[in-house]
Amino acid sequence: GGGREGGQFPIVSWRSVTGGMLLIRASSHASAQLTDDELVVVRIMMLKSPGKALRIIDFAPKRTYSISKQYSQFTPEHVDVPPISQVSDVFEEVVDALNSGKDIPAIASSNSPWSNILSKYMDQVVALSRAVDSGSSLLLQGTRKNCGHLVVMTLLQIVCDPRYRTLAGL
Repeated sequence: GGGREGGQFPIVSWRSVTGGMLLIRASSHASAQLTDDELVVVRIMMLKSPGKALRIIDFAPKRTYSISKQYSQFTPEHVDVPPISQVSDVFEEVVDALNSGKDIPAIASSNSPWSNILSKYMDQVVALSRAVDSGSSLLLQGTRKNCGHLVVMTLLQIVCDPRYRTLAGL
């Protein structure tokens, strides 16, 4: 077992009104053993999204998981995005540049890595939104040190559901 880092149990964050696909978030497993909450994830899928595929997307450092044969369909897929601390640093640089009178094209043409970092996150959002559009539910998991899964989860909800693109939806 080992449980999940910080005890963040899988929780449904969003459900598609039209297709029933789910976005589920959780912290990564503290160990490489995926036994503690496999049954919970299976029950969530059976009750809330019957017949839909589930992909587990892991934003934690890459490792090999030990998975029981019964739950082999839940092998996590590793995603590599910059750590949230790097995103925060770049965001501060962009805000400082905007406050000093630079516009977005000027910032993008400078040596700031902001567009590269943003691009890596948006590439994941686009790929995962396509998975949702094709009928897959997603469980995004990550560590407290790199909350990239939460950034992608938020952006996915905005991309997948027009309701989140309004002030009322926020």
